[in-house]
Amino acid sequence: MLMWMMLELNTLTFIPLMQSTKSTTSVETSIKYLIPQTFASGLLMTSIILANTAMHSNMLATTALLLKLGSVPFHGWFPAVMQSINLTPGFTLMTWQKVAPLLLLTTPELCHPYTLMFSATLSALWGSIAGLNQTNLLSLMTFSSIAHLSWLLMGSLFNPLISLMYLILYSLTILPIFISMRSPLSTTHRTAMATTTYKQPDAALILWLLSLASLPPFAMFSAKLPIITLTTKLTVLPLIFLLLSTSISLYFYLSLSITFMFSFLSQSKLTIKPNDNKKPWEMTLMLLQLSTLPLNLVVLPMMQ
Repeated sequence: MLMWMMLELNTLTFIPLMQSTKSTTSVETSIKYLIPQTFASGLLMTSIILANTAMHSNMLATTALLLKLGSVPFHGWFPAVMQSINLTPGFTLMTWQKVAPLLLLTTPELCHPYTLMFSATLSALWGSIAGLNQTNLLSLMTFSSIAHLSWLLMGSLFNPLISLMYLILYSLTILPIFISMRSPLSTTHRTAMATTTYKQPDAALILWLLSLASLPPFAMFSAKLPIITLTTKLTVLPLIFLLLSTSISLYFYLSLSITFMFSFLSQSKLTIKPNDNKKPWEMTLMLLQLSTLPLNLVVLPMMQ
């Protein structure tokens, strides 16, 4: 019961963040978010009440938590909310709002492993395939978040620390992308993939996209490595679909990176900024992207 109350408190505190701009759109977005969250809370409470009297009550609890996470096939509300939300609450919804449901999924009483693996497989496939048709960077990040959620779900089956490490690295990877979309010069970055009006594409943005593509030696490859290693010891079929979805995601991330790279190279010849030095936080995150792979050589044996 205490866990349920903390989960609801987490949901209620997020609503004012969505209401940062008082408009009709923000109210509609809050309703789109609140209705599925309320329904999921009802399912979770029902599963807790029936825990000692009904079989497979943990399946009902898992379904409720997957609905709160926006995992496939309970994902309908997530893209709709992300398309109408500001960038700051959007980043929060992709990262911090996943912590509480994921922690609850690590408890045996609330987790049904087969339901979790089934949803993770569907999320991986749907997130990557839907991302192929996107011409909007924010939409691409939305469906990419669904695909990355599949790895979080698989990691929660083995060790909460694996999911926590994955979520932290994922958050640090998408943070510079959201900051870039907030920039006044990056309006067309947010609205289109290929753009000729973007004044000065940031070369660092290409690194973040390559990391999201899970290319070695970037951080997201390091985050997936422990999950791949441990999943092979449990089952192979879901891992095949997860790796297939990663290959599909790799295609559109590389396409987007190449587009930005040529745009950067062509326009950097016209715009010279001798004092355009990287901010300290950007340099720190770049070093983190390249330093996580050796860290896995120490962490991975401890988790086996």
